[in-house]
Amino acid sequence: MQEIIYFLPGQGSEVPGIGKKLLNKFKEAEKYLKITEEIWGENLKEVIIKEKEIITDIKYSQPILCWYSFSLGFALKNKYKIKILVPYSLGVFPAIALSEMLPYEDVLKILKFNFDKVNEFNIKGKLLYVSGYHIKEAKINLNKIFFSSINHPLSYTIGGEEGDIINAYNFLKDKAFSLKILPSPWAIHTPLLKKISTLLEKNEGLWENLKDGNIKILSPIDLRIIEDKESGKFLLIHIISKTMLFNSVCKKLKKEDSIFIEGSESNFFQKIFKLHKREIKVLEGINEI
Repeated sequence: MQEIIYFLPGQGSEVPGIGKKLLNKFKEAEKYLKITEEIWGENLKEVIIKEKEIITDIKYSQPILCWYSFSLGFALKNKYKIKILVPYSLGVFPAIALSEMLPYEDVLKILKFNFDKVNEFNIKGKLLYVSGYHIKEAKINLNKIFFSSINHPLSYTIGGEEGDIINAYNFLKDKAFSLKILPSPWAIHTPLLKKISTLLEKNEGLWENLKDGNIKILSPIDLRIIEDKESGKFLLIHIISKTMLFNSVCKKLKKEDSIFIEGSESNFFQKIFKLHKREIKVLEGINEI
């Protein structure tokens, strides 16, 4: 059986209608979508089927992306052997489920725990994902913003109050390769996210089904291969408050001769690799099942 390396993207990879093709091509996806809706408490199928723009709201993008990457990975297992999982940001959650360290339902409960705790603090703000404009220039020209998730000098996220993010968007719209505003306060208060990580770690009920994994995960936090339950727990706890070192992950995979497949419908990783000037071809997973 052909070995593959499966890339699981995070926020910013969502597009209206993502998942429609998957529901048509892989009937198991419907089952996992129903599980996702029950845990999340939202009608996600309507957002998917009607190709609603509100998918960019984290209330919808987080559960839908988690469901999509997991279901697509599950479908790919019918055709390929997944050698390594490479999650980016939110992609850690479905990666843990695909490795069978935790059941999919438990992973969703952890994601929902994070989401609910952030919302309890009721912090206002937005994120702006930037590609193609050097961070040094951004720091010189943009005020009242917070830099976070710095993957590469040309690929990073900034957070701030809504008006400041809109001003940043208007300044960058003719200068950057790609921009996307996300309605999220997550990048504004890193200490808050660390506090939530501590609460998550202490909630033993969320970890009672944790076990060793059966697929290796390349952690973008510290560039080690995760394959045991304690490392898997570490990865999930710290993913929300650590910088992603995506460019270093690219270097680590440079000598791999397996097929690279990504869990998106927007060529998310292919665009990132191109931006980083990496000669790596990543196939869209929906076309490979």
